[in-house]
Amino acid sequence: MPEQTPALVRPVRLSLSDAVHEALMEQLMSGEIRPDSVLRIDVIGRELGVSHSPVREALSRLEARGLVVRNALKGYRAAPLLTSDELSQLYAARLAVEPANAFAASGNVNAKFLRHLEDTVRRGRKARKGPTFDDYRGYLEAEEDFHNSIKQQADNRFLASAYDSIGGQLQRYRIFDDRGVPDAEPALAEHSEIIEAFRSGSADDACNAMQRHIRNSRRRAFPNESGQRTLDTSAQPG
Repeated sequence: MPEQTPALVRPVRLSLSDAVHEALMEQLMSGEIRPDSVLRIDVIGRELGVSHSPVREALSRLEARGLVVRNALKGYRAAPLLTSDELSQLYAARLAVEPANAFAASGNVNAKFLRHLEDTVRRGRKARKGPTFDDYRGYLEAEEDFHNSIKQQADNRFLASAYDSIGGQLQRYRIFDDRGVPDAEPALAEHSEIIEAFRSGSADDACNAMQRHIRNSRRRAFPNESGQRTLDTSAQPG
């Protein structure tokens, strides 16, 4: 039986591209669109009542975030779940890029930047952290905002491109969706330590604080001593 794109709830937004992006991301993250399933532009457009153009734009943005993949002459599919080896490689990539962003951003620190980072921590503490995407979406947005703000403050387009290609936060949540955010408190504490490192004015301290955060995040994802975790995807959609 050919794979079908699930029915989508028509979103109400000002921007059609944003509308489609938000609707598809929610269903990709929640598992309503199954990993590796076909995403047909015409079907999505018909379900949402929009033309092909905003659907193509949304899928292109989701491809950049690692949630969909495009094959030449075959169109788009929902990205498969990462294997444990791929997730380990993702953390290695984050460890290469994000401390460099923190080091570079430390040269551009100002009061507005620090206030914004502190606001992301406050939002993260207040956000729900349950097991569904709807539960933890606010926390995820605050976490992404924290790391993305540091990338922007680094003001290095090559580092920015490398960071954008990783899509680490979304993929991690997609794999461990049924767990919610069990490491929220230590992660937020580490964000606060990074902010204090920026406040100190030391680029080395900022870089080291980010390194600790990524390493600790990886350790929480891979809790055994070998650093390898067998992902149980039996409970995941698809």
